[in-house]
Amino acid sequence: MEICLQKAVRQHETSHWRMRLEQHKDFSLFKEVHKSLEPATTWRVAKIRPDSLSLMKFLSRLCCKKPPEQPVLCSKCTHQHMHIEVVHALFECPFTDSPARLQTFIETVRPLSAPLHEHLKNVEPATLVLYLMGMIDDVIADLMPIELYPEFLINCANFLQSVLSG
Repeated sequence: MEICLQKAVRQHETSHWRMRLEQHKDFSLFKEVHKSLEPATTWRVAKIRPDSLSLMKFLSRLCCKKPPEQPVLCSKCTHQHMHIEVVHALFECPFTDSPARLQTFIETVRPLSAPLHEHLKNVEPATLVLYLMGMIDDVIADLMPIELYPEFLINCANFLQSVLSG
């Protein structure tokens, strides 16, 4: 009964969303960019691994943060930056040990996928941040077995939480 109800609610919400997309011209550009409706990667991982829900919420909040319009003062180094806090903490702040921690974290990926480990070592910093925040693309799917992705994303969330908290 509960599964049928969940399915009915999902169908109703999807139908309602499609109707809104069709009727409101404000969504015209959105429709061109997003050809299909599917949940974000973080929510798919949370569904597979319910114990990771708080970590996936954390990543989702990071993904939804708008870059600052005015410089933000870092509480550690007292420098101003115009990036989301993850970028500053990982690559710019002189008062964190994040570069060393990032290299250590990337080494923990090797047992999950050696090709992904090599890719992460050589990728541009901005792209690396997107991977760590769960904004998956086809590259990761090609470099690691998809069944290992939830573990990778949980590790990323734990790592980013530790970087931002301390």
